[in-house]
Amino acid sequence: MQPIYQPLLWTLQAVTACVEHREWLIERCPCCQQSQSAIAAKASPGHCTQCSAWLGEQPDAREKPTSETLEWQLWVMESIAELYHGSRAFGSPSWDALPIGIDACVKAVGGTRQLARLAHVPNMLFSHWRNRKRTPSFTYVLEVSYVLNLSALQLMTVEPERLQETLRAKMVYRLPPHFKHPRPRSQGDQALIQAFLQSVLSGETEPLPVRHVAYHLGVGEKYLVGRFPQECAKITAQYLAHRTVRAKERVERECNEVRQAVSALREQGVIPSVAQVSARLSHPHILRRPEAKATWRTLRSELEIEQACARVDLDKISE
Repeated sequence: MQPIYQPLLWTLQAVTACVEHREWLIERCPCCQQSQSAIAAKASPGHCTQCSAWLGEQPDAREKPTSETLEWQLWVMESIAELYHGSRAFGSPSWDALPIGIDACVKAVGGTRQLARLAHVPNMLFSHWRNRKRTPSFTYVLEVSYVLNLSALQLMTVEPERLQETLRAKMVYRLPPHFKHPRPRSQGDQALIQAFLQSVLSGETEPLPVRHVAYHLGVGEKYLVGRFPQECAKITAQYLAHRTVRAKERVERECNEVRQAVSALREQGVIPSVAQVSARLSHPHILRRPEAKATWRTLRSELEIEQACARVDLDKISE
């Protein structure tokens, strides 16, 4: 068995698939459908940062990443590793050098329009980047580097003249990595969409937020809300009610766990401290929730009152 951990690479938006398991990375918990926080104090590795549910689930029939996508993802990881080792050896590369590298690339390929066409990026963005009016995101830096057969480290550190010479010597470009996300289905089959919406509303399908319904159907959320506003409003209300019920069930379940743990410690004659109660719970962070902590405090106070009364009775008997 290997220890459970979340690779730091997965926190970067450019990393969208696991090349080892050839699976898309899922950002939302299968239980509560909430996005995962990058840093969370209430969850341990492998558990949801919002509801503490176990994140492991069996692979489903979703479309797998293509070989082209996995090639892009492997390149991203290698490029990030190169940046990491370069920063360890020579210090962090300066983002101020990016406009210089981008300007060199523009001159090497024959102008801003040509580079924008190669990278499938709006021409205005390259103009803003060159003129320091805007700073490109890290994902954009990786995509442009990938198209030009450069590494991100080269784009940020190589002298402009050498960068131009390198690009002119290669003159071999890759296709933009716009295949990194699953290709959605066309926004066409109204009957299919309507049927699925009704299945969600009737309870045949587990309650979902509208954005997940749109993803399942392969259409945009704005498109779905615009075409089916009444159904989407009902689906949203249904999902919020479902979340409320689930939250109440979770609170009750966790409070019952606290009661059982306190009762077991009480039978052993042990005062139920936070550490002792936490060690008996299904998740060590349950006592951090207000409802569970209030239950523990109430039970502990009751136990202290009982012990105080017992001492008073003993004193009376001894008299």
